[in-house]
Amino acid sequence: MCGINGIFPLGGKRAEGLALRVETMNDLIRHRGPDDEGVWSDPQGYVCLGHRRLSIIELSRRGHQPMVLPDGTAIVFNGEIYNFRELKKALPDFDFQSDSDTELILALYQQKGADCVDDLIGQFAFVIWDPKKRGLFIARDRIGKKPFYFTSLGGNFAFSSEIRSLLSLPYVKGKLDEKAFYYFLTFGFVPPPMTMFDGIAKLEQGHSLWVDENGVGEPKPYWSVKFQDTPNSETELIDAIRQQIERSMDLRMVSDVPVGIFLSGGVDSTGIATMMKARTDNPVRSFSISFADQPDYDEAADARATAKRLGLDHHERVVTRDDMRKMIGDIVGVLDEPLADPTCIPIYFLSEMASQKKTKVVLTGDGPDELLLGYRNWRRYYKAYPWFRRYSKLPGVLKSAGLSLGRKLTDSPRMVDMLYRANRGQEMFWGSASSFRESEKTGLLHPEFAERARQWDCHDVVAGLRADYDRESGGFDGSDPNWMAYLGLRFMIPNFYMHRADRLGMHHSVELRAPFLDHNFVNLALSIRSEWKIRNNVPKYILKRAFEGLVPDKVLYQQKKGFCVPLREWGEDIMVSYIMENLDEVCSKSRLLNKQALIAQVEEFKRGNSLLADNMWTLYFLIAWMQRWITD
Repeated sequence: MCGINGIFPLGGKRAEGLALRVETMNDLIRHRGPDDEGVWSDPQGYVCLGHRRLSIIELSRRGHQPMVLPDGTAIVFNGEIYNFRELKKALPDFDFQSDSDTELILALYQQKGADCVDDLIGQFAFVIWDPKKRGLFIARDRIGKKPFYFTSLGGNFAFSSEIRSLLSLPYVKGKLDEKAFYYFLTFGFVPPPMTMFDGIAKLEQGHSLWVDENGVGEPKPYWSVKFQDTPNSETELIDAIRQQIERSMDLRMVSDVPVGIFLSGGVDSTGIATMMKARTDNPVRSFSISFADQPDYDEAADARATAKRLGLDHHERVVTRDDMRKMIGDIVGVLDEPLADPTCIPIYFLSEMASQKKTKVVLTGDGPDELLLGYRNWRRYYKAYPWFRRYSKLPGVLKSAGLSLGRKLTDSPRMVDMLYRANRGQEMFWGSASSFRESEKTGLLHPEFAERARQWDCHDVVAGLRADYDRESGGFDGSDPNWMAYLGLRFMIPNFYMHRADRLGMHHSVELRAPFLDHNFVNLALSIRSEWKIRNNVPKYILKRAFEGLVPDKVLYQQKKGFCVPLREWGEDIMVSYIMENLDEVCSKSRLLNKQALIAQVEEFKRGNSLLADNMWTLYFLIAWMQRWITD
């Protein structure tokens, strides 16, 4: 697991003198790879590549990057290819010089070109310099676990694992992208290919890209969900799920360093911990946290019980109010691409603890709640879809009247959003769009910006993904609940959950692996009909059945607590004071936000409206982030 950088002058120019700039880019992401670094320039001066290494596979110098073959083909690679040894056996004619997965990618590229990605199982973002074609082949993994940012400003194609490195280039400015800002207010993250910075883009999950002296090509998808027939009987379906998870676990235990786990005591992490224990003779380190004097947010006892039952080497940290105050003041320095998610707080402390215990690789339980409909608060959406579809067919005047009435009679933001979306002919479910509601957002904008923003519609992203789902799912289960699972995969998992996992893990030089997000398991999970995912009012029903015998029933069928933080209890004074101290400056400087409307929300929050807690976190984070990163 590493960090990559590079500069490729466009138009056939030479890359002379770029090594110092790439070295600076490397230094800015040292946390991603403190074990080794390298900078390499093509002898003809066409490209300069940089790399920071976190050594996990092939710990010797033979795994050093940039890795260059005798013919001049070169690679910088961030990630892990779990099936690399298996793939090497199919390439007996290649003279491998190392036991690294990096060299395997080079060998596959020489044999298959761009199709090399089809064989890879893992998490990755890599760049290959092809000296014969004088161009760069770039790919990002199917799920979007590893990031890839790029720009073509200044007549150069420059790339990095993190935006901070690109901002070090003299021709790249910290200028806000207003459209991305508008979308961020709704989703709490920036949908690809946009970033919050004008002129900087990110490659989408499952896409590749070709760049040569003629310019930057159009990103191309090389993968989509492979919907497939699944067993009709419960027993056969359970067997299929177990086999896929077992295979995924076997692959994700591949490491030349110890592997640990973030343990919450819930279904997913307990299942993973149990399977880990069966796959190694080494002690398995587990990590959990609790919040001091906050029993409503505490799963530590469950995690402790699981660790004791399995005989894990368990480590626990009690996070205090002071810990949290310091951390949320630092978080904007970690997230150069903003993410308004308070769950970053526990993941930050878990990653820090793993790093302190010298555990470079940690497994997580990310994925099943989206793929297999584990969130209890999603039920109100899939149960509401039949009503929503009928309501959406009403004449416009009746829908407008219903929206007006709903705003007066209900205090449920979700219900108002449903009415608002039906009124506008939009899709009902938007995933994690839990920041500022579309139905209220315009009133929170500066009038001048609100006028400019009329050209944008956040629903476009959701509508595009719904079209993808309808096309890809074909004759399989095209139900609304499974559409929600698909949106989770395409939208929330890469841009929300994997984004925070990468940044917070790599900030502490820790690689996080998600066994449930193996693309073969994803194909199976999304193909399972929704009645197997929710049955007898049990979320993730079929996964829980598959875990019976591995995970105690008490854990399997207890109500999910969620990975929550005492945001209001501990954060209210921090958020409110910071917002009030800095709101005037941000509003007057950017002329994007309506100061008085936001003050009114702050005052309502102070009066006890806990439904505005997420708004306050988004606003707090956004102000702090803009002051740290927007310079132009």
